[in-house]
Amino acid sequence: MPYLSKLDKTKKSISSDSDNSNQLSEINQVKKKRIILIILIGLTVGLSLTFSLYHFFKTTPFSLPKITTSKISVSTNPLEKQLKSILKSDYSNWSFTVQSNSSPPFFWSSSTTSLPLDFPSVASTIAKFKQPVDPIISSIFPQGLKIMQLSNSTRYQFIIVTPQSQIYLDVSGPVSPEKLKSLLPLMYWSAVPH
Repeated sequence: MPYLSKLDKTKKSISSDSDNSNQLSEINQVKKKRIILIILIGLTVGLSLTFSLYHFFKTTPFSLPKITTSKISVSTNPLEKQLKSILKSDYSNWSFTVQSNSSPPFFWSSSTTSLPLDFPSVASTIAKFKQPVDPIISSIFPQGLKIMQLSNSTRYQFIIVTPQSQIYLDVSGPVSPEKLKSLLPLMYWSAVPH
């Protein structure tokens, strides 16, 4: 075995260290290249996918379902509109109820809390205490109808008997026969079955 000098041993160890470091740097460079390659492939695939999706959504008819917004509005009865047009600012001082026992039954009241009345009991009360019908009032209804009236200074109640039904009209407020002459026909014709 040849004898190696100390200097040779040191040179050999330095050269083996440099070989190891060269090998390590080559391995690191390969790893870096792999990572860069993986990132580039990922970016390429990502961009291709992004453009494909963009093209797909641009060419495909796509729309979200439309949400209908319903505005809550209080719809007024045509009768109410007509009465308001006649009475204008005085409308709030009046109260109206129209009900018939026709088929289908009809009920309307200017009061939102009113419920349909027990028709037979109201009719019998008015029939029991009926008063003579004012000629101005009787002239506004079609001829041949039986009209029963119960009234005082602020309220007029009527039962009008037609061939098909009975109609109850109730008007409260600053009542006068002249005002009733314009209001009652509207109320009557709204309750007559069409």
